[in-house]
Amino acid sequence: MQRLAAAVPDVRRVEIGPIEATGKRLVDWTIWLKGFELQWQEEQLVDVQNMRIVFHQTNGFFATYNGAWQIAPFGNETQMDLEINVDSGLPHLSKFVNPVLCDAFKAFARQVVDALTKRGFTT
Repeated sequence: MQRLAAAVPDVRRVEIGPIEATGKRLVDWTIWLKGFELQWQEEQLVDVQNMRIVFHQTNGFFATYNGAWQIAPFGNETQMDLEINVDSGLPHLSKFVNPVLCDAFKAFARQVVDALTKRGFTT
């Protein structure tokens, strides 16, 4: 997946572990987000049959970080939906920080989708 890191400007490093028999895998991320380098590890549950990846942070910066990618046929195209729940864990600043995190992750997700679309990545 170093091709993803090379194709997405804000990805500094991504290491994707093998998918276990249970469908789980670990992914280590290092990204540049709004002027900050962030690192975290997430556990993913990969459901190939239903084209869905559910993830949650196991180690990292965020108080809460989880969500899911869902891929589905849409006519002659493919629809990708992303749900992210993120909380900085900074109660006094959450009113300001959490919306910035959400906007930054939307932009980051757009970079990932654009890279996948342009390069024809497969899992």
